[in-house]
Amino acid sequence: MTSRKVVLHIPGKDPDADRNWGAFDSNPLLDRSSGKLFWPAENGLLYRINVQDKNKPFVESKLNYSRIGMGRLGLEASMAAIGQYGFIGDNSGNILCIDLQQMKPVWQIDNQDDIDASLIIDREEDRYYLYAGNEVDHRQPYAKSTLRKIDARTGSIVWEVGRVCAGHTLNGRENSGGMLATPLIGKKKGDHIALALFSRPNKTQKADLVAIDKRSGKELYSFRLDAYSWASPVDFYDEDGNMYLFFTDVIGNLYLMNGLTGELLHKTATGLTIESSPIIYNDRVVVGTRGSSILSYKIVTN
Repeated sequence: MTSRKVVLHIPGKDPDADRNWGAFDSNPLLDRSSGKLFWPAENGLLYRINVQDKNKPFVESKLNYSRIGMGRLGLEASMAAIGQYGFIGDNSGNILCIDLQQMKPVWQIDNQDDIDASLIIDREEDRYYLYAGNEVDHRQPYAKSTLRKIDARTGSIVWEVGRVCAGHTLNGRENSGGMLATPLIGKKKGDHIALALFSRPNKTQKADLVAIDKRSGKELYSFRLDAYSWASPVDFYDEDGNMYLFFTDVIGNLYLMNGLTGELLHKTATGLTIESSPIIYNDRVVVGTRGSSILSYKIVTN
């Protein structure tokens, strides 16, 4: 039986942080084998939390880092990890590899602009690669947003693919363009494909879904959405291993696509505002909307 009691509270406005901002936009990452939980925060700290005793978790250590030329502190993108190494991206455009046992940086690269989309890792044979994108935020009014494939061991960039994107003033506030959604790596028959979603390309209020050969960096196809999107595309597969994509845009369009060819199979307009990423379970897709509606659809591909 659970007690439903708060067992740990971390004030985001932390006296150990160099930024007085309390938000946690990223997801925590739990290492079940060690009982350690890692949580990047918008105050610029990376927290390591000991959760071995579920009734008495505690903050074990905090990583606070800085670099000459950092314009803005904050970690909004969710962390990726391989073994003892974690990878984070921040609001100033830094990507860091962190030794999570020692809580010390191993390498750092400049990804040029704010990173909100989560970082992902892919394995090719015996090597690991990191995929990371950036926004058009600090480099207003417009600049090139890129998806980069990065060698996880060294931080060296293997290739990059991008679109010139622009920010936009929305309700009196600047709204970023570029990669706002997490990239996707295909599986099964689509295991050679990396996908990126670029919002507001060429000063439009639309988005481009771009498929890339993950080994060569060559673009395979591109598809223009009716509006920009913060929601990450999701993939699913039939019994033969064929790849399908489901994704949405902010004005409520739902798209179903053949992920191998880029052929649009179905499109539905809901008229709702969609900002969150969908999830797929078996043959069901669930989409949250801004407001009070949660949508569920049965996917049929033949």
